[in-house]
Amino acid sequence: MQLILRYALQSFIIFVMMELLSWFLHQFVMHGWGWLLHKSHHEPKPKRNGIFELNDFYVIPFIIINILGFHFAVGYDSRFLPLPIGSTFYGICYFLFHEIIVHRRIPNTISSQTNHPYLIRLIRAHHIHHTTSTRKGAESFSFLYVSPKYGFKRPSYHHN
Repeated sequence: MQLILRYALQSFIIFVMMELLSWFLHQFVMHGWGWLLHKSHHEPKPKRNGIFELNDFYVIPFIIINILGFHFAVGYDSRFLPLPIGSTFYGICYFLFHEIIVHRRIPNTISSQTNHPYLIRLIRAHHIHHTTSTRKGAESFSFLYVSPKYGFKRPSYHHN
Protein backbone atom coordinates (compact mmCIF):
# COMPACT_ATOMS: atom_id res chain seq x y z
CA MET A 1 0.00 0.00 0.00
CA GLN A 2 2.84 2.36 0.83
CA LEU A 3 4.40 1.71 -2.58
CA ILE A 4 1.11 2.52 -4.33
CA LEU A 5 0.77 5.80 -2.43
CA ARG A 6 4.38 6.72 -3.19
CA TYR A 7 3.90 5.95 -6.90
CA ALA A 8 0.64 7.94 -6.93
CA LEU A 9 2.33 10.97 -5.35
CA GLN A 10 5.32 10.72 -7.69
CA SER A 11 2.98 10.37 -10.69
CA PHE A 12 1.10 13.49 -9.57
CA ILE A 13 4.39 15.41 -9.29
CA ILE A 14 5.29 14.30 -12.84
CA PHE A 15 1.81 15.44 -13.96
CA VAL A 16 2.48 18.93 -12.53
CA MET A 17 5.95 18.98 -14.08
CA MET A 18 4.40 18.12 -17.45
CA GLU A 19 2.23 21.25 -17.20
CA LEU A 20 5.37 23.33 -16.55
CA LEU A 21 7.18 21.65 -19.45
CA SER A 22 4.16 22.16 -21.73
CA TRP A 23 4.00 25.86 -20.83
CA PHE A 24 7.71 26.24 -21.63
CA LEU A 25 7.48 24.32 -24.92
CA HIS A 26 4.31 26.13 -25.96
CA GLN A 27 5.75 29.59 -25.34
CA PHE A 28 9.37 29.14 -26.44
CA VAL A 29 9.25 26.34 -29.02
CA MET A 30 5.77 26.36 -30.55
CA HIS A 31 5.62 30.16 -30.59
CA GLY A 32 9.34 30.32 -31.36
CA TRP A 33 11.39 28.28 -33.80
CA GLY A 34 8.64 25.61 -34.02
CA TRP A 35 5.97 28.03 -35.27
CA LEU A 36 5.95 26.36 -38.70
CA LEU A 37 4.05 23.40 -37.22
CA HIS A 38 2.10 25.25 -34.51
CA LYS A 39 0.84 27.89 -36.95
CA SER A 40 -1.72 25.36 -38.23
CA HIS A 41 -3.32 25.33 -34.78
CA HIS A 42 -3.94 29.09 -34.91
CA GLU A 43 -5.54 29.05 -38.36
CA PRO A 44 -9.34 29.13 -38.65
CA LYS A 45 -11.02 25.77 -39.26
CA PRO A 46 -11.86 26.40 -42.95
CA LYS A 47 -8.12 26.54 -43.74
CA ARG A 48 -7.55 23.08 -42.25
CA ASN A 49 -7.84 19.91 -44.31
CA GLY A 50 -9.52 17.17 -42.29
CA ILE A 51 -9.34 16.54 -38.56
CA PHE A 52 -5.53 16.66 -38.32
CA GLU A 53 -3.22 19.65 -38.45
CA LEU A 54 0.56 20.01 -38.63
CA ASN A 55 0.59 20.95 -34.93
CA ASP A 56 -0.42 17.35 -34.13
CA PHE A 57 3.13 16.22 -34.95
CA TYR A 58 4.19 17.67 -31.58
CA VAL A 59 2.56 14.72 -29.82
CA ILE A 60 4.80 12.13 -31.50
CA PRO A 61 7.94 12.69 -29.34
CA PHE A 62 5.80 12.48 -26.16
CA ILE A 63 4.25 9.20 -27.32
CA ILE A 64 7.65 7.70 -28.15
CA ILE A 65 9.14 8.83 -24.82
CA ASN A 66 6.16 7.36 -22.92
CA ILE A 67 6.35 4.02 -24.73
CA LEU A 68 10.06 3.81 -24.00
CA GLY A 69 9.40 4.88 -20.40
CA PHE A 70 6.84 2.11 -19.87
CA HIS A 71 9.14 -0.40 -21.57
CA PHE A 72 12.05 0.55 -19.32
CA ALA A 73 9.98 0.70 -16.11
CA VAL A 74 8.21 -2.60 -16.70
CA GLY A 75 11.19 -4.43 -18.16
CA TYR A 76 14.07 -3.11 -16.09
CA ASP A 77 13.31 -0.84 -13.14
CA SER A 78 9.81 -0.32 -11.78
CA ARG A 79 10.94 2.68 -9.71
CA PHE A 80 10.64 4.71 -12.91
CA LEU A 81 6.97 3.76 -13.44
CA PRO A 82 5.60 7.10 -12.11
CA LEU A 83 7.28 8.94 -15.00
CA PRO A 84 5.25 7.40 -17.84
CA ILE A 85 2.13 7.12 -15.63
CA GLY A 86 2.17 10.83 -14.72
CA SER A 87 2.92 11.97 -18.25
CA THR A 88 0.30 9.64 -19.73
CA PHE A 89 -2.33 10.97 -17.33
CA TYR A 90 -1.31 14.51 -18.29
CA GLY A 91 -1.66 13.60 -21.98
CA ILE A 92 -5.15 12.21 -21.38
CA CYS A 93 -6.22 15.37 -19.50
CA TYR A 94 -4.68 17.57 -22.18
CA PHE A 95 -6.53 15.66 -24.89
CA LEU A 96 -9.87 15.84 -23.05
CA PHE A 97 -9.63 19.51 -22.12
CA HIS A 98 -7.76 20.99 -25.06
CA GLU A 99 -8.80 18.89 -28.03
CA ILE A 100 -12.33 17.84 -27.05
CA ILE A 101 -13.72 20.49 -24.69
CA VAL A 102 -11.93 23.65 -25.86
CA HIS A 103 -11.48 23.03 -29.59
CA ARG A 104 -14.21 20.41 -30.09
CA ARG A 105 -12.06 18.50 -32.57
CA ILE A 106 -14.15 15.39 -32.07
CA PRO A 107 -17.72 16.52 -32.72
CA ASN A 108 -20.67 15.37 -30.63
CA THR A 109 -18.62 14.27 -27.62
CA ILE A 110 -18.26 16.44 -24.53
CA SER A 111 -19.97 19.82 -24.65
CA SER A 112 -17.87 22.92 -24.08
CA GLN A 113 -20.93 24.65 -22.59
CA THR A 114 -20.40 24.67 -18.86
CA ASN A 115 -21.05 26.65 -15.72
CA HIS A 116 -17.98 25.33 -13.91
CA PRO A 117 -15.74 28.31 -13.04
CA TYR A 118 -12.47 26.49 -13.80
CA LEU A 119 -13.64 25.27 -17.21
CA ILE A 120 -15.02 28.70 -18.08
CA ARG A 121 -11.64 30.27 -17.27
CA LEU A 122 -9.77 27.52 -19.14
CA ILE A 123 -11.84 27.93 -22.29
CA ARG A 124 -11.77 31.73 -22.11
CA ALA A 125 -7.99 31.88 -21.61
CA HIS A 126 -7.38 29.54 -24.51
CA HIS A 127 -9.67 31.48 -26.80
CA ILE A 128 -7.82 34.65 -25.81
CA HIS A 129 -4.59 32.82 -26.71
CA HIS A 130 -6.06 32.19 -30.16
CA THR A 131 -6.99 35.82 -30.83
CA THR A 132 -3.66 36.12 -32.63
CA SER A 133 -2.76 34.15 -35.73
CA THR A 134 0.91 35.07 -35.51
CA ARG A 135 3.63 33.72 -33.27
CA LYS A 136 3.92 37.05 -31.42
CA GLY A 137 1.41 38.70 -29.12
CA ALA A 138 -0.20 35.57 -27.68
CA GLU A 139 -0.76 35.06 -23.97
CA SER A 140 -1.87 32.20 -21.71
CA PHE A 141 0.52 29.44 -22.79
CA SER A 142 -0.36 26.83 -20.18
CA PHE A 143 -2.85 24.08 -20.95
CA LEU A 144 -4.42 23.18 -17.61
CA TYR A 145 -3.36 25.99 -15.26
CA VAL A 146 -5.38 29.15 -15.80
CA SER A 147 -4.53 32.46 -14.21
CA PRO A 148 -7.34 34.01 -12.17
CA LYS A 149 -6.91 37.15 -14.33
CA TYR A 150 -9.11 35.49 -16.97
CA GLY A 151 -12.08 35.79 -14.63
CA PHE A 152 -15.33 33.88 -14.64
CA LYS A 153 -17.13 35.40 -17.62
CA ARG A 154 -18.64 32.95 -20.07
CA PRO A 155 -16.24 32.60 -23.03
CA SER A 156 -17.03 33.23 -26.65
CA TYR A 157 -17.49 29.96 -28.55
CA HIS A 158 -17.07 31.28 -32.07
CA HIS A 159 -13.35 30.54 -32.64
CA ASN A 160 -11.82 27.10 -33.26
